[in-house]
Amino acid sequence: MNKKINPDKYLRLNNGIIIKSISELPVAISQMNNSTFLSYVDIHKNDFSKWIYEAFNEVELSSLLGNIKSKNDTIRLVIIFERYNYTST
Repeated sequence: MNKKINPDKYLRLNNGIIIKSISELPVAISQMNNSTFLSYVDIHKNDFSKWIYEAFNEVELSSLLGNIKSKNDTIRLVIIFERYNYTST
């Protein structure tokens, strides 16, 4: 799932990392400490879910991700979603 998007839709993280595709997201999250992750995800928001919806129009993944608040569960969901969609297309 390496859908191309315009550079203005790239996700620019506070630590300087720029995420250009959904497949880059799990790696970037795994390298974050918990406080950095929590600056993007809390009980009121999930910036990763919002970015996936707005940049890629991936409604299903965005919706599922919106309910997840932990770093490890976020990584797992994105990886599983990618594998499923990659093998089913």
